[in-house]
Amino acid sequence: MRDRASRAIASLLSVLAFAASCATAGGPALSPIERAVAAASARCGCRMGIAAKHLESGLAYEHLADSE
Repeated sequence: MRDRASRAIASLLSVLAFAASCATAGGPALSPIERAVAAASARCGCRMGIAAKHLESGLAYEHLADSE
């Protein structure tokens, strides 16, 4: 289970890095990063809390970031 979660997290971090490099304000109801988080969560069968911030632009993304 730990290896599975590690792979899911590594995959998600790659997606986050890509999304942060091309993030734009606004957009459709379900953004590419939201779809990626949902897919990674489904793959590992877990609930993920994520917070990311693009330092140059200040754009931020949070998903269940305040959950325990």
